[in-house]
Amino acid sequence: MDANEVNHYCERLFRLLDRGPGDNPEAKRHVANIVNTLKPAAPAYAHIKLTELEQWFEQWFSARWRDSPDLRGTLIGHIAGIVQAWFRWPLGERGS
Repeated sequence: MDANEVNHYCERLFRLLDRGPGDNPEAKRHVANIVNTLKPAAPAYAHIKLTELEQWFEQWFSARWRDSPDLRGTLIGHIAGIVQAWFRWPLGERGS
């Protein structure tokens, strides 16, 4: 997967962020689909960041979401960090 594809998926994640916070099963499914698309090709560190990102989005789109001023910033940081993490590792070091 090249940088343009990774950037495209990250832009979609940024747009999904604006659909929360709060209960949004459809947005949660979109996040899961993007993460599941990226993970098989992701280098190890990007794979870890994607797993964490999915967990944070699970909270963001939860019916039990509680105001957390740091959660939006955490999500933004993780999305922005995916591209950097993606190209920081040698091609042979892929996640599982």
